[in-house]
Amino acid sequence: MERSIRSFFVLSSVFASTLLMNGCQPSSPRVEPAELVVRGGKIVTVDPARPVVEALAARGGKIVALGSAAEIEAFVGPQTEIVELGSGSRCRG
Repeated sequence: MERSIRSFFVLSSVFASTLLMNGCQPSSPRVEPAELVVRGGKIVTVDPARPVVEALAARGGKIVALGSAAEIEAFVGPQTEIVELGSGSRCRG
């Protein structure tokens, strides 16, 4: 009897700890989908910190994000227009 009570408390503690640990995981930030995503080539930004990126996201006529194709994928929604650049380069302008 004592062993089953001890087992119950150990299992309950493990279960509770698992629930608490999962509740503490950071959630991925949700972003508003972009109206336009341009990806698949080299985009020259004229920014010394990031002179060339793979993709950009735009909303309301303004660039809202620059980065790798994987980073910009978060901005793709069901209504997002996607432009594939291919192997060319584009300059902001």
